[in-house]
Amino acid sequence: MSSAVAAAGRWWLSAALLALVGMALIGCGHGGATAPGSPAAAAAETVPPGWVVLYMRPDCPYCRQALELLIKRGVPFVERDVTHDRRSYNELLEIYRQRLPDRTVLVPLLLIGDTAVGGFDEEEIDAALKAMPRNGGS
Repeated sequence: MSSAVAAAGRWWLSAALLALVGMALIGCGHGGATAPGSPAAAAAETVPPGWVVLYMRPDCPYCRQALELLIKRGVPFVERDVTHDRRSYNELLEIYRQRLPDRTVLVPLLLIGDTAVGGFDEEEIDAALKAMPRNGGS
């Protein structure tokens, strides 16, 4: 094996490990404050009006609470698993960078209309749901 091929293989392995470590470092949290969003992120543009985007990890108890709350409230939503979907992971990081720059990156992250809610706080989620336009949602 040539040294160039070996170096490329090590680079790929390093990049893959770094991506996995980055995904593992995303905290699971009981959040709080919402932040008004700028224009909808590309992630939300593919979701019908009145729907929520829920970024989550399957092993996160706060994510399950957020999921159960949306179901209980009858809110239509799209689930995005940041541990198994690299695009969703990148969207999550971009949303935090643009909308919640002073916050620790946590899941769940909910995009509710023009509001991003990082972490699980039932009162904050309910307030954002009340303010969200319901065009196309139930």
